[in-house]
Amino acid sequence: MPELPDVEAFRKYIQSTALHKTIRDVKVFDTAVLKNTGPSVLAGGLKGRSFEQAERHGKYCLLALDNSKYLVLHFGMTGFVKYYKTGTQAPNHVRVAIEFENDYVLAYDSQRKLGEIQLIDDATRFIESRKLGPDVMNPDFSDKNFLKALSGRRGTLKSTLMNQKIISGIGNVYSDEIMFQERLHPNTKVADLDDEQLGLVFKTMQRIFAQVIETGIEPQNMPDSLLTHHRGRDMKCPSCQGAIEKIKVAGRSAYFCPSCQAH
Repeated sequence: MPELPDVEAFRKYIQSTALHKTIRDVKVFDTAVLKNTGPSVLAGGLKGRSFEQAERHGKYCLLALDNSKYLVLHFGMTGFVKYYKTGTQAPNHVRVAIEFENDYVLAYDSQRKLGEIQLIDDATRFIESRKLGPDVMNPDFSDKNFLKALSGRRGTLKSTLMNQKIISGIGNVYSDEIMFQERLHPNTKVADLDDEQLGLVFKTMQRIFAQVIETGIEPQNMPDSLLTHHRGRDMKCPSCQGAIEKIKVAGRSAYFCPSCQAH
């Protein structure tokens, strides 16, 4: 599933391609991706308008319209956006196509249709209604905020990092990466870590996201030292070259190096 770095890449892509352009038409090819918004409402809310800013909170991309409303994009397991000229090759699984007067299209593609699109009136109210925690890359989110968010938590650090109601943006892949970089076993409990250790987790989290965002989430550009670069590929630990293993933690898959991340 696209996580914070992926959605940040989508946000930057939209920001550089699809802003300040009048929307001519909206075509919905599959209503399964629409949430609390029907096709006619979506089209009526977008036609004649333009996107003025692309924002993000956790795994959600929020496109601010010129009438102060927002189009929310969530990408599920396989979603992405593509901006292309009308008449050229479209992606394979376009669910919604937003056509602009300049003869370009912003397409929302989602093979498995697990994401969502909806129109909202207020971004802050939307975030509150979803009970989303603070975005982990928000400049105002400090190590002190992180420690406060994790205070008193009894579960594993991995599952806590993935809980979008505590903090927003981290999923399965990057929770594994944070655990690997800090040499923590996937079953490590939050309660087993002191404030100094959690402070290091926070710094590592910030560093990893900054690194990955800088690469444009292109695997070939990622540092070889990242577990993510080897997960599902050669399955070799970038530190010791040992075999990466996969276990279940709180019902979710966890990839780790049993040598570097021993109990």
